[in-house]
Amino acid sequence: QSFIEDTPNARLSYARYYQSIVEKEKEFDAVLKMIDQHGLRDNTVVFYSDDHGGKRGKFTVYDSGLNVAFMVRWPGKIKPGRTDALASFTDFVPTAIELAGGTAPQGIDGMSLLPVLCGKTEKHHDHVYGVHHNQGIQQRHVFPQRSVHDGRYHYIVNFNSVAKIERDRAAGRAIDYFFERGASKHPGQPEEELYDTQADPDETVNIAGQEQVAAVKARLRTQLFQWLEKQGDYLGEDGPVIFLQGRQHELDEPNKRFRYNIPEELVGILEGRKHDPHVVTGENREVPNPGNPIVLGDLPKKAVRPSGDKKPGMTLKQFLEN
Repeated sequence: QSFIEDTPNARLSYARYYQSIVEKEKEFDAVLKMIDQHGLRDNTVVFYSDDHGGKRGKFTVYDSGLNVAFMVRWPGKIKPGRTDALASFTDFVPTAIELAGGTAPQGIDGMSLLPVLCGKTEKHHDHVYGVHHNQGIQQRHVFPQRSVHDGRYHYIVNFNSVAKIERDRAAGRAIDYFFERGASKHPGQPEEELYDTQADPDETVNIAGQEQVAAVKARLRTQLFQWLEKQGDYLGEDGPVIFLQGRQHELDEPNKRFRYNIPEELVGILEGRKHDPHVVTGENREVPNPGNPIVLGDLPKKAVRPSGDKKPGMTLKQFLEN
């Protein structure tokens, strides 16, 4: 892949990665042989899927993170081969329901893959979608992304880009510390990205600004935001970018293990400002209030923390009260 720099460390990393693939395939082969040895081959449908890769595979909506292996074995029903039909993991549930003799509920996101798997059609979805937040991970930061793919062109919107931060600053708006920190981690990713994955499968040449694909970009942008509205996503044409409540790796909690540090006065600053993702998304979602920007220079100085043990995950306020 052209976006991977050829260095000794990269070669060592990928040697280990490919070794993991070898071990994984040996284990998968053992599972298939066990099914066969117990006489279950002919009445067992086997689904196999992979995780994303390493470099530019984690925490991204690029194809290197979203386009993963998916295989199904159903003797006598599925012939060996490949398909270019656009599929999504949302298709697994309706596929399993149909295999079990049921009918998928109306309004479910996915569609049964059986027509594709059984060779009745080469077409499935017109578009597939990608969603990522970057909050709640070890190197947590604010950089929400959404994407749509039509099988050739891949359109991505980065809702907290450096360009947006600079535009807000030029307009005289206060810039939130966490928003600027998140944007700064992605200096090479503008608000819009568009890739021709046939000509550029590694997605290294952003053609979003090229006039000859303006109609393609406009079509995919409309499609993406219509889908976001249908999904009940809190993000729309005008945002808003918000703080999400997670179960770990919070933005306002430093963590030495993962080398995540923030200024002392920001520890616990987001208490009461984080939004439950399940509340601000969906059909009956609540409209989130992003609140006022957190600006370091405007914050009152906190008292010096006394000596003692501060438990992991405990905010400074909780520590002082205890």
